[in-house]
Amino acid sequence: MTQPLPSPTQPIHKTQRFEDFYRLFQDKPGIFKYQDQINKIIDEGGNTLIILYEDLLSFDPQIAEMLQDNPESLLEDAIEAYKNVIKLQSGSLSNQNYFVRIATKDKKCPLTVPIRGLRSKHIDKLVWFKGILVRISTVRPKLTIAAFECQVCGATITIPQLTSKARWPKFCNNKRCKAKAHSDFRLISRNSEFIDWQSITIQEVPEDLPPGRIPRAVQAILTYDLVDIVKPGDRINVMGIFKSVLAQSIKGLNSTLFKTYVDINFIDPEDKSDEFIDISKEDIEIIENLSKEPMIQKKIARSISPTIYGRDDLKMACALSLFGGTRKPKPGGSFKRGDVHVLFVGDPGTGKSEILKGTVEISPRGLYTSGKGSSGVGLTAAVIKDNETGQMNLEAGAIVLANGGIAAIDEFDKMDTADRSALHEAMAQQSYHYNTEILTTNGERFLIGEFVDSLMKKYNEKAIKADNCEILPYQDIGIYSSDFKNIFKTKINRISRHIAPNYFYNFLFSNGRTITVTPEHPIYVFKNGELKCVRAEHCRTNDFIPTPRFLPNSTEVIQLNKIDEKYHPHAKEVKFPSNLNPKLSRILGYLVSEGHSYKGSAAEIGFSNKNSILLDDFNKIMFETFGIFPTIGKNKWGVTTLRYISIELYKWMIKNFSELMVISKKKRIPSKVLGSDLENSRQFLISAFKGDGSVEAFTICYRTSSIGLSRDYQDLLLKLGIQSRINFDKNSDSFKVHIRSESLLEFLRMIVEEDDVRIEKIRNLVKPEKIKTHHHNILPTSLINTLIEVKKKLAIPNDGYYFRHIKNKHGFTRNKFINELNVLREKLFLLKNEIKRDIDIRELREQSNFSQFLLANISGLTRRTIDYYERGGYNQTERDKIKIKILTSLKKYIKEIYNQIEYLENYSNSDILWGRIKKIKIIQNLGKDFTKWVYDLTVEPNHTFISQGVILHNTVSIAKAGIVATLKSQTAIIAAANPYTGRFNEYKSFTENTRMPPSLLSRFDLIFKVVDRPDPANDAQMAEFILQSAMMEPDEFLEKTEKANKLIAPINIELLKKYIKHARKNIHPILSEEAKERIKEFYLELRGQYNKEDAIVSILARNLDALVRMSEAYARMALRKKVMKEDVEEIIILFKRYLKDTGYDKETGKFDVDMILMGQPRSKTNKLTRVYDRLKELFEENSWKALEKKSVIETIELGENIDKSFIKNAIEEAIKEGTIYEPKPNYIKFTTKQDQ
Repeated sequence: MTQPLPSPTQPIHKTQRFEDFYRLFQDKPGIFKYQDQINKIIDEGGNTLIILYEDLLSFDPQIAEMLQDNPESLLEDAIEAYKNVIKLQSGSLSNQNYFVRIATKDKKCPLTVPIRGLRSKHIDKLVWFKGILVRISTVRPKLTIAAFECQVCGATITIPQLTSKARWPKFCNNKRCKAKAHSDFRLISRNSEFIDWQSITIQEVPEDLPPGRIPRAVQAILTYDLVDIVKPGDRINVMGIFKSVLAQSIKGLNSTLFKTYVDINFIDPEDKSDEFIDISKEDIEIIENLSKEPMIQKKIARSISPTIYGRDDLKMACALSLFGGTRKPKPGGSFKRGDVHVLFVGDPGTGKSEILKGTVEISPRGLYTSGKGSSGVGLTAAVIKDNETGQMNLEAGAIVLANGGIAAIDEFDKMDTADRSALHEAMAQQSYHYNTEILTTNGERFLIGEFVDSLMKKYNEKAIKADNCEILPYQDIGIYSSDFKNIFKTKINRISRHIAPNYFYNFLFSNGRTITVTPEHPIYVFKNGELKCVRAEHCRTNDFIPTPRFLPNSTEVIQLNKIDEKYHPHAKEVKFPSNLNPKLSRILGYLVSEGHSYKGSAAEIGFSNKNSILLDDFNKIMFETFGIFPTIGKNKWGVTTLRYISIELYKWMIKNFSELMVISKKKRIPSKVLGSDLENSRQFLISAFKGDGSVEAFTICYRTSSIGLSRDYQDLLLKLGIQSRINFDKNSDSFKVHIRSESLLEFLRMIVEEDDVRIEKIRNLVKPEKIKTHHHNILPTSLINTLIEVKKKLAIPNDGYYFRHIKNKHGFTRNKFINELNVLREKLFLLKNEIKRDIDIRELREQSNFSQFLLANISGLTRRTIDYYERGGYNQTERDKIKIKILTSLKKYIKEIYNQIEYLENYSNSDILWGRIKKIKIIQNLGKDFTKWVYDLTVEPNHTFISQGVILHNTVSIAKAGIVATLKSQTAIIAAANPYTGRFNEYKSFTENTRMPPSLLSRFDLIFKVVDRPDPANDAQMAEFILQSAMMEPDEFLEKTEKANKLIAPINIELLKKYIKHARKNIHPILSEEAKERIKEFYLELRGQYNKEDAIVSILARNLDALVRMSEAYARMALRKKVMKEDVEEIIILFKRYLKDTGYDKETGKFDVDMILMGQPRSKTNKLTRVYDRLKELFEENSWKALEKKSVIETIELGENIDKSFIKNAIEEAIKEGTIYEPKPNYIKFTTKQDQ
């Protein structure tokens, strides 16, 4: 740095000095660096000039130092000089705003100040520092020049806004006007000037953090073209002015303390791996020589936590994670990950945590966090509300901050379910199968996979791409959504797709519809008295799921398309309606049920029926709508057909209602009808029921051969608030849409007309005493417990009505629920009125039916005290105290009960009904069910959409509080956990010991079991080390430990950091032919060693990718650009340990990957299948009657040769799932006959 210059005696022409710098500075002799840059900016129409501070310092040290000390003023001079040079060169200014940005490449730049070193002496000075972006706000407009209109005289006043607080006029500039009050002036935004503004928070990089210190952060402001060029997790270099603003105290008073921030002039998002560790040519020479040493990989592994004796496999796994495999691009723009994820599960005190910490210490970029202290937002991303602005800011979590390095998560088992799910989302996906159909608010239906794929292709350049995931902002589709109180229409915010898993979960609901989702996808279910999200793999048969009471109708007029072609001169004249109307909807209902269409040399549309009333109605409304008459024919079976021969009518129908112009099995309700108003929907359903309707002994239904049409009927009925269920009738090979009992009366009122020949039969069905169907408007069973609890609190006797419901997990009807709520309200009202009167405590108890014990519990008094009080005991003062205490406690008690009743009323008054999960099955991602991707729609802020007649959950790809962002998280995860019971139980499987979701475990490339077993040699060495350390003085201990580390570790930490950085940046190994063949041989060996009868899978295609990744990492450790066969052999040894630790089935003596994927070995799954199949056979043989549990167990034991305890456990599990129940003690029965 140059010496400070004496104060000048002559004025300094700063603008001229900057002009000289721009025009005369030479980077090399004859090369005028900034003059050339300005010429290029003029040619390209740009507006930003970037200069290096060291260039200015070498050309004009005085101006450079003035810029450091008074940057705000000097930057204005620099911009003015920049404009002058442009005007001189081009004659005019082409842009409104011009910027001069100051940068530096000098690592010893005098402007450099670490975030931790920013002090009051740096206020209003130019500073340069590095950091990591952890929080970012949305971009907001900032007012710079405000234009106000006087409300009194209409004059316009312009006021520059120089501070953070908006300045309003204090008086009107019209001298005759007397306006002075704030309300006399109105801001005119269109005449005001705004700039883009964004707040960010920059934190110290983890590598620079002093040991044991909390990272410090500084707020910074981005303006103009600097906004939105960085995102959370980016490592950045920043040049800016360190400023201060007056802070306010909590009471709103001015404080003597100031807040600081950085007004950014230049921001440089660094490549995440390049700048933080310096590698000299000498270092590279040492690294390359080191890589040629024999067993270099083992030396690297042993350098991790050298004071931890042994654990070589664990250290090698961490080393593989540090180096990583080669990240490869895939078609479509996504990438195949190179990160190696590792998990250690073992007994306490086995060195897991120290190895994790040692790995982070060596990593060029690494973060260590604990499962106890990490929430889901702490791992991935958080949305934080800004206390000053109220805006929501996106903050990066540990995985994002460790992007390009290692995230070490200790005590992984201590994380709760929500936190693991957030982590899993960073490692995997939660989405819907390709074939999931979505209904939009305009009536259109699409397969989610086809829809998303087409948009990703169309807007490929706008898609945000990450590892195995693509996200596209898209808001042009309206769907139905819910906040679990109301049903409403809304827009989607974005679409996404993720690489598909190996298998899916398929759900059949009680309304007859199905969905197929990934195992970790959240499903809304009502359990334990509350609505919650449960992973698909954790859902059970008979769980209650939310369904909509209705779907909102449209109020918009549905316009119809015209035919572009001219009429044929000999064609029939047809008048076409311009809008969808009830008569046309009625015609369409007839056509969907009994209509046909044909096109050959001529074209026709027809309707066939035996019923003259329907034929006359159709003929009449066709003439009223289109003005044409039919050709009438009748066949030998008495069926009359009305044929309308018109090519124009056919073309018009194709253009507007193509869903009807197909064969019966492919017919759908036209989208224009599904998106129409109530009356159009009603008229369509009226005529469709006349054709497709059926009145059976116990139910009313629509019958169709088209599965799609059956689903459309159900959705359209929902627009009228009519509930239904779909089932397939094997006898007639058709789908039936049954009207549920609670909707029969509404169906009769809205759909069945007086001239319907079946009306008397329908009326008979609708009579309450005649209803024979069992499909009621029910509420979840677990609400009963809350209801009984409130009744108990109000001393209302429990008559045992709900005993059967709770025991058999039956729902209870809404009518019964409402009646119960009325009883509760009446009792509460009575109790409140009695308390208001000056009533005696005994009388109060008798009126309320409260016992002395209950009153004692409420008041905190003893029963003896209350009894003595009621018998006239105590003096008047004591009696008054006791009475006041009882009445005060009762008022509080009543308030608590009122809140519980209000909670229950929410379920009786909402727009939500309840269905059930009827069946769950696992579908492999193979054959006809194969899909490369899985898909999702995101709907903010409720994250729900309605499809298949069910309220479904949509996932969040790192999008919270309306902020959409895709943060880079190419992070290798190493985690350590303890077994569920504290120590490993050798008699339980790995999954049973950990109780972690199998879908999460399957994302790790290596999982090792670490067991603390007695070993005389190791134990002696460990004891010697610990006890020897205890005999040292603290300073002596530290000195000797550091020396020991250097002696034990083959490679010192600083060199190893450089080694890893050099390898990751420059070495990208690929498989050699022999390495490829060895991996293939190992894969096929494990896949083919078991016969088909066992159906055991020992390795998956996913594991192939893991083997390749780890082999590449092993080769990279030796700085080889080719993966050799010997690299693969070492990885196979590690992988076999992983299989042995997690997937070894002791019963069969074989490796079984299902122990990780499914949580149990295939041998157990096969035995369970045999037990359940035999159970069904036994019940079928006995006409599905209840059977004695003991005899069933003995029969299966003899017939299947399966252990009795296994059969007993299987039956107990089936009872928990609701497949089987106990109608009476020691007897079992299938819940439904359909389970066969």
